[in-house]
Amino acid sequence: MLLQPFYFPWAGMFDMMSRCDLFVFYDDAQFVRGSWQSRNRILSPQGVKWLSVAIDRSGHVGTAIRDMRVNDREGWRTKHLNQLREAYRKTPHFDLVYPEVETLLAQDSDRLVDFSTGSVLLCARLLGIATPVACASTFDVGPCRGEEKVIALMRAAGADCYYDGASGVELYAPERFAAAGLALRFHAYEHPVYEQGDSLREHAALAKAGTAAAPDIQDAPDAPDTPDAQGAPDTTGAGGARPFTPYLSVLDLLFRTGPQALDILRSGNREVA
Repeated sequence: MLLQPFYFPWAGMFDMMSRCDLFVFYDDAQFVRGSWQSRNRILSPQGVKWLSVAIDRSGHVGTAIRDMRVNDREGWRTKHLNQLREAYRKTPHFDLVYPEVETLLAQDSDRLVDFSTGSVLLCARLLGIATPVACASTFDVGPCRGEEKVIALMRAAGADCYYDGASGVELYAPERFAAAGLALRFHAYEHPVYEQGDSLREHAALAKAGTAAAPDIQDAPDAPDTPDAQGAPDTTGAGGARPFTPYLSVLDLLFRTGPQALDILRSGNREVA
């Protein structure tokens, strides 16, 4: 599996991570401003909120993710901790998750990739996912892009099957992988519904209906990332209650369900064995 390092990604990405033999951070892909590479969504009592990492504006177009720097003058680390505390301080597993995020954000680094990859590794550990990880930049595959890059990385890693998100159906040609003696597999996922405080427990239809608009762009290595592609969630329900809100950062699931989070997120897998 090859994926750009995203900031506290959604549950479906971790389902994929739990099912592959090697997870590779596509850290030498191009950075895209306003993308999942530097932000994600949480659910506060007031509705959906964004956690957005402040990026150093001196970074130029075409800069690789691994070379982007954060801008600590804007106080984004403290803001994120305050947002998380406000949103989840009353959740059952706040004391388990919050200190871990606090430690991550306190690290002495100005590199975006340390926070994005760090957020993935932190959440994977809390979920109990032990899949080996690597960075694409550590493989010597030469100058290549797209399918050619994926195939070159697979060969360098000794892999025989590439596991990609549903959006990969539009990006990759199975025949090209087959010609290289490699298999290609796509993730089929339906967002599971879990308790979100005052959400409607029976509102699974929203998550199912939203599957077609799921943020598959979060798992497309070369696709431009547009957070608005997730669509604005419906946060109104009968009698003023809030229906289930899918496609948030996995932090929402961890804060609310703790040790049950892995079983819940894996229940969304819809692949045929």
